[in-house]
Amino acid sequence: MPEPEFIHDRDRQHSEALAHQQPDDDIRLPSSTREGADDPSSWGDEPMGSNVDSGDGDFKSTRGILAGLGIVILAGLIGFGVWAGREASVDAEQQHPNWQHVEAATAASQPGAEKVVQISDNGDLQLASAIEVNQQSADRNSSRQIRSLLARGDLFAATAALQSLQSFPDGDPDVMPPQIAPDSELESALRDRNTELFELQLFDCCDEDGDVVEILVNGVPFATVPILHQGAKVTVPLQSGSNTVSVVGVRDGGGGITISFKTSRGNYFCQKMIVGQTHQMGVIVN
Repeated sequence: MPEPEFIHDRDRQHSEALAHQQPDDDIRLPSSTREGADDPSSWGDEPMGSNVDSGDGDFKSTRGILAGLGIVILAGLIGFGVWAGREASVDAEQQHPNWQHVEAATAASQPGAEKVVQISDNGDLQLASAIEVNQQSADRNSSRQIRSLLARGDLFAATAALQSLQSFPDGDPDVMPPQIAPDSELESALRDRNTELFELQLFDCCDEDGDVVEILVNGVPFATVPILHQGAKVTVPLQSGSNTVSVVGVRDGGGGITISFKTSRGNYFCQKMIVGQTHQMGVIVN
């Protein structure tokens, strides 16, 4: 007596369910869990190869893992390169003969009581809290010219005249020459007849690596200047007697910002600075 059709339907559904549970191998094996599984005619009507995995999923997954590893390795190499570059810059700073003066100024300085190491023209070395300039080194002609331009209200010409007295490379986005804004503290200082313009030289006293600082004169922002071995000249307004000049770290090329000043009284070495740090010095005009 032939079996009812619903029995064959049940067996076919059972076979298909088992087929969906089998591993994703390249070789498809029939289910052997039901009675009569050794009969090929009972394996169901699934198209041959319908459950064969082409391997695209595994390939994409492997490719994704390798891509991720590549990114991690590349980032590591870049990070190592940056670290190695900064370490090399630190070594270059500390191997420079002037590093001993930077260390001495750093050890002696406290916030609000910064010190400089002065080396006079005759070679004497001492700690000081101020740098000195000679009254005789004032640029009185330029001072009178700028006062005259300001008196006429010609801020554009006065600014151009002041900028012509500075000497440092331009083209660097961090570098800014002095600007005389209307009714600014800088304009007021330049108008004052007790103020004269004095030249200061700034140097990178150790490794030349791209350090940049902002200069403030008597608390007034003046210019943002690159620090190079060849020196950058800034001509600033100072009054007779006591003044302050502050340098603020803007960019550290590596190993710390290392800056020195040169005046007619000798060389002055500041403490090692970081970006954002301020080193304030007294400036005595006598």
